[in-house]
Amino acid sequence: MIWVLAVVVVGLIAVLAELLLSYQKRAHDLRSKQEPLRRRIRAHSLAMEEAVSGVEGTAADQLEYLTEETSAACASK
Repeated sequence: MIWVLAVVVVGLIAVLAELLLSYQKRAHDLRSKQEPLRRRIRAHSLAMEEAVSGVEGTAADQLEYLTEETSAACASK
């Protein structure tokens, strides 16, 4: 009877070891697939930051221009 329990325990340990190896392989595959996506996200983030700074610069220039035009129009009245 004890030999049945020993066979079951050894079988469970073998199944657990197989699952562990399988999950480690899947985790490695996911990590290797994530890196190119992370690079693309970083590049996109940098491009968005540059675009936002360009928009902010243009808005600041337009604000200065409109302020000058408004003050000139008010002064001429």
